[in-house]
Amino acid sequence: MTTSEDQTLLDLCNKKDATAEEARRLLEAGASANAISEKGMSPLMNACMKGNVPVSKVLLEFGANVNYYEKENHYTPLMFAAMSGSLECTDLVLNAGANKYASNKMSKSAGGLAAFVGQHHTAARINSFITAKELEPFLKPYAFEEEPRITEEELPRLHKWMLFNEFAPAPLAGYLRKHPSLIATPKAKLLLSLSEEYLSRGHDGVALKLHYLACIIQRSLAQEGGVDALIKFLWKKHKSDGFRYGEEAFVRQSIRTFKFDGCDIFKKVVRTIAPIKPGQTPTAVEILSGSINGPMYRPPEKEGSEGDKPASAKGTGGKVDEAATAVGAAGDVPAAAGAAAAQ
Repeated sequence: MTTSEDQTLLDLCNKKDATAEEARRLLEAGASANAISEKGMSPLMNACMKGNVPVSKVLLEFGANVNYYEKENHYTPLMFAAMSGSLECTDLVLNAGANKYASNKMSKSAGGLAAFVGQHHTAARINSFITAKELEPFLKPYAFEEEPRITEEELPRLHKWMLFNEFAPAPLAGYLRKHPSLIATPKAKLLLSLSEEYLSRGHDGVALKLHYLACIIQRSLAQEGGVDALIKFLWKKHKSDGFRYGEEAFVRQSIRTFKFDGCDIFKKVVRTIAPIKPGQTPTAVEILSGSINGPMYRPPEKEGSEGDKPASAKGTGGKVDEAATAVGAAGDVPAAAGAAAAQ
């Protein structure tokens, strides 16, 4: 039965300007974080619908059911957070244990609903989301290894990087430059282990993304001159057409090394890329991003980059053949482009 305190809380959470202090005061006075309105809505659903992160945090603190669904259409707090367009609210309920695979009566998941209403950034986040808890087992030495693959200090930094919806490799490498302890073989092994685990669960999109991130770490380690040289290599544009042949070769090579080549998303990406020559569009980055994030997704300008584009990379040229060979994919660069390349 809904009490007057419960109704006051429900009404408060349905206001965009509701504050965490007001919600806490009502909860401490006896209102239930799991009260249900006549329309089947919970306080957390209302707060998520408004994208109100502070109020949602307080409700979760007081035991709000993150996976409650209203009985008529089976909508969940995550669905409302995703449709609100609030990435922070979406992350909050996901990290609280929201089931991203739950569907409503129209058989649409939270990610599908977000994409349907045009919130492609929250849809992309949901589709490739990994909780921080999934990294915690790697805080202890793995199998016969003497050291853990990640420290408590590194865990939130790696987790943040894993959640970027960005697929352009230079900005992702830029984040690694700011956090150099992540540029280590144990971190790449961690990502590859998770990739295999996600594939075993049938989540091949997340598996491919984790493999791709591992490739960026591995290349940062292998690149002569380290991550700084890698970023310049990836940002470099060819003089004749402005195309980033180094980036294209790196992304194609990363996809080729995905060892689970029988999965659906790998086949889809390869079939899409195969007829497209380097220098043409869509690029490999666009195809990879579209396959995992959804075709309508466009990354925020600053996501992952944090100002890491090197000034020396703007508008620079370079030998395309040399760039492609550096990532083991010389065959991906058209002869015409190689002939046109200049020092």
